[in-house]
Amino acid sequence: ATPRPLSDAQVLIDTRRVLDLNALAGALEEYRTQEGAYPSTENNLMTVCASAFDPGCLLLTIDPDLSADDGYEPYWYRSDGASYVLFAQIERADPDHPCPEELPAALRTGDVYCIQSEGAE
Repeated sequence: ATPRPLSDAQVLIDTRRVLDLNALAGALEEYRTQEGAYPSTENNLMTVCASAFDPGCLLLTIDPDLSADDGYEPYWYRSDGASYVLFAQIERADPDHPCPEELPAALRTGDVYCIQSEGAE
């Protein structure tokens, strides 16, 4: 079956989501270079920085202009300190950025875009 075409607005928001997650991934790598590990969520799924206590908020020390959400939905993050996975709801999944098979319940309502560090499962 051919997927339905996306509207210009859907393409635009998906583009923003991809750019935001790439910026977060870059900040994660820089943070690891400086601190020796990624900010750990103890492998629990958490929003990147919806709450001041989210470990992902540490990335704001790298770049205070990072986006923790797309304006509608938060971005999500899971890390054990040695690897990470970033998640975003997206209008159409990208086969080049597959997500772990076991998606957290908060992300099972639609397509999801993921970026994983080397060694993440």
